[in-house]
Amino acid sequence: MTPADLDEIMEIERLSFLSPWEKTLFVQELKNPRTILRVVREKARVTGYLALYQVLDEIHLLSIAVHPDFRRKGTATGLLLETLSDCRRQGGKTLYLEVRENNHGAIAFYRRLSLVVAGVRPRYYQDTGENALLLAGEIENILKVLPP
Repeated sequence: MTPADLDEIMEIERLSFLSPWEKTLFVQELKNPRTILRVVREKARVTGYLALYQVLDEIHLLSIAVHPDFRRKGTATGLLLETLSDCRRQGGKTLYLEVRENNHGAIAFYRRLSLVVAGVRPRYYQDTGENALLLAGEIENILKVLPP
């Protein structure tokens, strides 16, 4: 991901999330050496992206999204697989993320990847007061579930 990608990423954000990130958050994360930011392109167009950070053996997925026109084609799965493989080589062992408790599609996606509910963060989302489920999974197990 580069600053030149941000306009397309912001479009994906607006189409994907109830409360999209502000562009300034992506700019900040681009400057953070612990943050891994990747995009997927199709014919030079950004079709998906991922943001996560790694601290020692813990990986925290900040955001992952695919443009609605390109969903259900394995884009998110492939992007996550490739990134987690790289993180594992850097000592990453466990993936963590928060997801809205009512985002059943995302929860189903993460469960297929062997993530489990590790806790609940009450009223985590400020826009709605909705709880977040804290999901966790061992990267080794996730990589076994994903296709090569």
